[in-house]
Amino acid sequence: MLSRRRRMLRAFLVLVLVLAGSVYAGLWLRQGPAPGAGSEPAVPGFSSSRFFSFERFGLWWGEVSPEARAYTLDTGRYSNIEPADYMGAQECGKCHKEKFQSWSRHAHRWMNARASADHIRGDFAGRNAIAYLGGKGRFWRQGDQFFMAAERGLVKRVFKINRTIGSRYFQYYVGQQLSGPEPADDPRYRVDHVLPFGYWLAKRQWVPTVHINDERSEDSDNSLNNPYESFLFSDYDRRCSQCHTTLAMGDWLLRSPDVAGHYSPYRFTMALSDYLERNRSTPLAQAPARAGNREVDDLLRQLVENSLPAPILHLGIECETCHNGGREHVADPEHVPPHFFPTSPLIQARLPQENPHGRTHDNVNWICARCHNGGRPLFPGGIATWNSVEYSDAMRGGCYSQLKCIDCHDPHKATGATWPHSEEHDDGLCLRCHQVYREARIRQQHTHHAPGREGDRCMNCHMPRINEGLDQLVRTHTICSPTRTATIEENGPNACNLCHLDRSINWTLGYLGDWYGRRYDEGLIERHYSSRIEPLGRVWLRHPFQAMRLVAASTYGRQKRAEDLPALLPILDDQFLLNRQFGQMAVEAVCGRSLENWSYRFTLSPEERAAVLPRVRAALLGPGN
Repeated sequence: MLSRRRRMLRAFLVLVLVLAGSVYAGLWLRQGPAPGAGSEPAVPGFSSSRFFSFERFGLWWGEVSPEARAYTLDTGRYSNIEPADYMGAQECGKCHKEKFQSWSRHAHRWMNARASADHIRGDFAGRNAIAYLGGKGRFWRQGDQFFMAAERGLVKRVFKINRTIGSRYFQYYVGQQLSGPEPADDPRYRVDHVLPFGYWLAKRQWVPTVHINDERSEDSDNSLNNPYESFLFSDYDRRCSQCHTTLAMGDWLLRSPDVAGHYSPYRFTMALSDYLERNRSTPLAQAPARAGNREVDDLLRQLVENSLPAPILHLGIECETCHNGGREHVADPEHVPPHFFPTSPLIQARLPQENPHGRTHDNVNWICARCHNGGRPLFPGGIATWNSVEYSDAMRGGCYSQLKCIDCHDPHKATGATWPHSEEHDDGLCLRCHQVYREARIRQQHTHHAPGREGDRCMNCHMPRINEGLDQLVRTHTICSPTRTATIEENGPNACNLCHLDRSINWTLGYLGDWYGRRYDEGLIERHYSSRIEPLGRVWLRHPFQAMRLVAASTYGRQKRAEDLPALLPILDDQFLLNRQFGQMAVEAVCGRSLENWSYRFTLSPEERAAVLPRVRAALLGPGN
């Protein structure tokens, strides 16, 4: 889900684009990097023909230029972008029974669903409330309806739950406010928005919702993380549903033209006014030549912001979210395969002659890129800190010029709570291309670790576990060398010390120099490391960037060494909620006991923690510690 800052920036950029100068679209389709967006009215004040450019994607208002049409492959009447082209997963399941059954259990299927009794995973029996920041959350069911309340002091808000988000690690909830201190005309009473508490499935407990806004530390203005204050309103269909639900491709393109243009492998355009006239009953599109420039600019902005809502075809991510509308394929499955690139008489595209719409590297990866992209806080060295932007991260590293997402991930099979494959299987994925390292002796010369050891595993060095993934660290999709200059010099999470937390950065620099001949800027090393001789895991636990502390704590937890407890315990008092969550899991993994034995939960306030933590330290380290 988009942060508030990113949403505002995106709306501003779209406004800048639609107000920019003219573009000659035939040249735009034919040549290299796209110029800025543009408009060129044929009649002053009116829009006989205008063109809006978003990098590799463009939108036509009015007549499409002959040059643009000339570079489009003739696909006849084939269409996979309009709502009428979408048949639904049940239709797909008639022929693809095995894939349909597997997909039915996939997290994509349940990314968004109606809040019915068979889809709700949280405890709504009324016994499992959450105390948080001096208030409490309550959860109950009345008949077939589910409700949530956030109460603190005189503030009490009651919500009716309409939809669920997710089913793998957490389940979050979307609904409308029924009562509260806001005036009656406040949008939260009529608009579905993300609610303040979610359910942690593995722990069977309620927790505050995270990743809706940027998390802030407790000593800052933390109202954005506060369920009793301004955190609450986050319009779901405006900010999240373009990736959590199934939209017709044409409507998705109108909601996300910037994403389409940035990640599309090919240049293409769509006839905006024609699409709206056919599918959205937009009066302005019925006579595009008479539409004023300001009206068209405002219309495009409303489409991007979804204030003219895109119709949701299905909740969750159905087959045609990835395969595009299947009407033509269903009508003639033997002779008409699905087209993996948007295709329609309304689409003009500069595509390769060979297999332009097939299951190619570029087409398949763009399918995943449509949603698995975006801005996240970055580690020192420039890799995303938390999961869900795998494609953006992948493009920061190597291998993706050849690698398809589906080479490693079966899009029809649920992964489950943990990665189901063995280390040997994962090595095999890499060795399919890097065959020179198939022989153990050659690979050992490369890794300097004995066969079968942790340091001999491809992904431990080239895709280490550094992404926060809601309740576990998962592997980054930035495939890169452990010797990466920026990561080492700027004190990011380097793969060597993720295994060797007890070794210093000087130790690491020595081996990287001896084994791989790498040398680094001594000035930058001095600037970014508070100690060059202390175990780097301890340095990371004090790192000024909160995500580094989270990674260090979680990695200590995975290694489960009792001698690390004294250094690890301070994470339980971290000023960031997620750090305390991962810190609690790490400490419990090391000591083998639940911290709730001493009334500790990561959701405690600073005052509550001050009363509890001395008992935790004494119990785990002994009296006087």
